[in-house]
Amino acid sequence: MHSARPAPSTSTKTTACRYYRCAKTAGKPACKGQSVKGERVTTAITALVERLAGLAMTVRRFIPGEDHTEQLNHVTAAMKDLREEKRRNLFDYPGGDDEYSEALETLVDERRRLATLPQRPSAWVEVETGQTFVDAWTQADQEHRRQLLLGLKARLYMAPTIEGWHLPKDLVARIGQHERICV
Repeated sequence: MHSARPAPSTSTKTTACRYYRCAKTAGKPACKGQSVKGERVTTAITALVERLAGLAMTVRRFIPGEDHTEQLNHVTAAMKDLREEKRRNLFDYPGGDDEYSEALETLVDERRRLATLPQRPSAWVEVETGQTFVDAWTQADQEHRRQLLLGLKARLYMAPTIEGWHLPKDLVARIGQHERICV
């Protein structure tokens, strides 16, 4: 059930029975206001939590890129200009050759330093928090548990005779990796 909210109980028994029904805002044309017993939903969620229990929790972090092309181009242009000045005999005064050599050596060292620096584009990466899914689930209140499920982008589809989770491909891959490591 997508975007399900508890429906009011219509049971006359002394024990309350909770039902969930699909929200009309879910945008699913197949939703015709069907309801499902709350314990079926709870059982399905519990099964998913057990399946994800040992999975490492991650957060998405931005890693800024590094690009030193502009600085390298600037140093290369300065070296070219310096060599042109030498070619035009602008260093023909006492100590000029030493001054030229020192300036060129400084630029060559800077070019070498810049060439060794990493070049990489900016990227978003998933970083483990050191916490497992079951740790996060156990510590969470009802709203945070809802946020955990929403963050997984997992969808539970239920009807009186149908039940199943739709999990995103990246989550299925992470589960598979975790299960292979644990075996």
